[in-house]
Amino acid sequence: MQNGIERQKMKRFFLIPILLIATATCLMAEQRFDPQKQADSIASAISVPLYGYDLGAVASIIESMVKDADAIRAVAIFDISSEKVIFEAYKNEDNTFLSGEPIPQGQIKELQQLIHPIVHEQEKIAELRLYYLLAEKSAFESTATKASEYKWGVWWLIGVTIVVFLILTLLIRFLIKASRDKQLALSFGSRRFRMYAITGLSLLIAVVSLLGWMAVQRNKDKILTEVQSNLVDVLTTTSERLDVWVDQRSFFMQQLGRNPELVAITKQLLTVSPYKDTLLASSALADARDFFETNEDVFNDIGYFIINSDHISIASKRDDNVGSMNVIAIHKPKLLERVFRGETVFVSPITSDIILDRKGYEYTGLPPTMLFAAPIRRSDDTIIAAVAKRVDPARDFSRVLQFSRVGETGETYAFNQEAKLLSESRFDDDLRQIGLITKERSGILNIEIRDPGGNMAKGYRSEVPRSKQPFTRMAAGAFQLKSNLEKKKTPAVHSAIETDITGYRDYRGVPVFGAWQWNFELGMGMASELDIAEALSTYYTMRQTVLGILGVTLFLSIGATLFV
Repeated sequence: MQNGIERQKMKRFFLIPILLIATATCLMAEQRFDPQKQADSIASAISVPLYGYDLGAVASIIESMVKDADAIRAVAIFDISSEKVIFEAYKNEDNTFLSGEPIPQGQIKELQQLIHPIVHEQEKIAELRLYYLLAEKSAFESTATKASEYKWGVWWLIGVTIVVFLILTLLIRFLIKASRDKQLALSFGSRRFRMYAITGLSLLIAVVSLLGWMAVQRNKDKILTEVQSNLVDVLTTTSERLDVWVDQRSFFMQQLGRNPELVAITKQLLTVSPYKDTLLASSALADARDFFETNEDVFNDIGYFIINSDHISIASKRDDNVGSMNVIAIHKPKLLERVFRGETVFVSPITSDIILDRKGYEYTGLPPTMLFAAPIRRSDDTIIAAVAKRVDPARDFSRVLQFSRVGETGETYAFNQEAKLLSESRFDDDLRQIGLITKERSGILNIEIRDPGGNMAKGYRSEVPRSKQPFTRMAAGAFQLKSNLEKKKTPAVHSAIETDITGYRDYRGVPVFGAWQWNFELGMGMASELDIAEALSTYYTMRQTVLGILGVTLFLSIGATLFV
C-alpha cells in the first residue's frame, strides 16, 4: 500500500514539469491574428486624415499598419455620404502592397470580410472593409518571417519538451522498478526527498519563469518595433504634407507679387507719405483693400500687408497697423530682408501686433499669427515692395499637422528653436487644468517643450520654474539635429528622423514614445509622440495573462507534489 502511494507521488513529481514546459511552449507560440482588433486600430488611425479627405495620408497609414500583418490581404473604404468606395488597396502574391488599385474580385471570394465603422468626433464618416485570411488558411505568409518567428519560438521548445519527456519517462520507469525495495520506497517520503523535491521545483519554477519572461519580452519587442515604424511613417507623411501645403501657398504668393493690378496699386501707395493718417486718407489704400477683398485665394481672409523697403506697412486690412513697423520686421527681420532680396518666405508662428477677430475663439491678449511673404516686382523684375498674407496657425497649419497621428493619445506638433509650441495642442483643455496655460490662452507660443520632471496629468507639480526646466528628450534631440545641419556647407531641407522607444516625458510630463526631425527650410522642429500607456496596453494585458497562467499552474503543481 505504502509503495503504491509513493509511486503516485513520484509520477506527479516527474510528470508535472512536462505540463509546465508545455504551458511555456504555448506561451511562446505566435499570437493569433485578431481581425476585430486590427480593424479598430486602422479605423482609429485614419479617421482624422480621412475626414480631411487626405487619401495620400490614409494610404501611407494603412500600408504601415498592414505590411507586417500577413493575414490581411486587402482593404477598402466605403464613404457614407457619397455611398461609394473611395479607396482600395491589396497585396499580391509576393506581399507587395498596391495602393489605389481595385481589388481583384477573384481574390475577394477567397477572403474573410470584416466591416468596421470609421468615426470622427462621434460621427460615422465611412466604413472600413478588411479582407483577410484565417491563420490556418493563409497561403501567402512570408517564408522568411514565418521561419524567424517559429524556428526559435516554437520548434526549439517542442524539441526540448520531447527530450525532457523521454528523459523523465525513462527516469520514472527506473525509479518505479527500483521502488519495489521497501527501504527505497520509504526514502521517497523522507525529509531528504522533500528537500530534493523543493530544490527541483525551485529550479523548475526558475526555468518556466524564464520561458514566460522570454515570451512576454518577445511580444514587447514586436510591439515596440511596430510603434517605432508607425511613428516614423506618421512623421514622414506629415512632413511631406506640410511641404506641399507651404509650396502651394508660396507659389500663390509669387504669382500675387507679379499681379499687374497689385503692382500698379503698390506704385501709387509708394507715392504717399508713409504715415498713418496720410495713408488712411489715400485712395491708393482704398484701392488696395478693394483688390484683396475681391480676389479670392487659398488664404482665409485674416489679413494682409504691403510693406515698403523701410519695412513699414503701407497697406493693411486693419487701420491699427497702417504706417507702423511691420510685424515680420519686429519678430523676424532677417526673413523680411530675404524677401527684398527676391525670396518667398514662410514665417512660422509669431505673436501678432494686434488683436485679431478670430471667429470661434474667446482668447484674450495678442494671439499667435503666421504669414507668407513675397516680393512685389515690376515688369522688369525690379522689387519695389513686399506683400504678406496672414494665416491662422490654430486652423490650417495645425490641421495639416493633426491629420495623422498614432492611436488615440498620439500627437504630431511643431516647435521653434526656442522650444515653443507652434501648432495647436490636442491637449489644450488638459493644459489649462494642470495650469500650464490660462483659460484665455491657447498652447501656441505659450507652451515650452520642457520636461517638468513628473506626470502633471496625475497631479505632479515641480518647484523648478518652467523656464529653468530641461528640454524634453525629443526637443534636445531635435536641437542637436539642427546644430548638425548648420555645420554642413550644404544643409539638407530635412534632418534624419530620430526615435526613442525607451520612453521619456513630454511637455505635460506624460511618459511617451516619440520620433522627431528638424526642418531647416521652415526653421522648425516636428515631432510625433504616443503615450506609453496606450502603446504598451496590449503588452500589459499579455503580461498579466502570462503571469496569471504561470502562477496558477505553478501553485497547483507545487501543491499537488508536496501536499497531496
